[in-house]
Amino acid sequence: MANESRTWLIHELKGLILIGALSLLVAICVNAFRKDRIPWVDHRRTLRAGDVLPYIPLYPTKDASHRKYLGLPPSQQVLPITDTQAELLAIEVLNVYCFTCQSQALAFNKVFQLIDKWPELKGRIKIVGLAVGNTDEEADDFRKQYGLKFPVIADVDGRAPQLLGPHLAPPFSLYIRRDASGKLGPVIATHEGVVEDPQILFDGLIKLLTAEPGSTSIGKLFGR
Repeated sequence: MANESRTWLIHELKGLILIGALSLLVAICVNAFRKDRIPWVDHRRTLRAGDVLPYIPLYPTKDASHRKYLGLPPSQQVLPITDTQAELLAIEVLNVYCFTCQSQALAFNKVFQLIDKWPELKGRIKIVGLAVGNTDEEADDFRKQYGLKFPVIADVDGRAPQLLGPHLAPPFSLYIRRDASGKLGPVIATHEGVVEDPQILFDGLIKLLTAEPGSTSIGKLFGR
């Protein structure tokens, strides 16, 4: 009986190993034929201008006004951030306990208000906060504490730092724009650190509406 059990167990283990090997082979083959190949962990680097934002599954706030702002249907449970309805999306990667992130969020909040006053820009440029290492409750409390008008969404699964860059340190800003097909994805520019002047941020976003990826230096964009 013991020999039969041992034989059965070995047979099952061989089956699992075979399935795992076949799954890995399929993943490698699929990735090889992708136009936007997913880099292996050892070769990942922080995203920069010219890259395409990878798929980041997020769980958006239940706030109806935020879903309306992002252009998402009320019933959508998982938010691919690239589904946001905008020509240009500013993604502010932050952590609610990071002091400089708080300063950057306040600057973006004023930019949000400036955009809201310009009919020709409203709806074209949107802002979203991505709270890495935080819970939904922490992200919501952060937004309320600082009176932020733009959505702040928690990275519940903790995938964002792995996908955006292995050495990413908040605050980190990503600016993505529509491609020829009309979908958000191409990274136009990135910026690490704080830009505390809302007017400089606002002017930079307007430039990014038409700039080629990487064509405008961060220095020119943000006055440095």
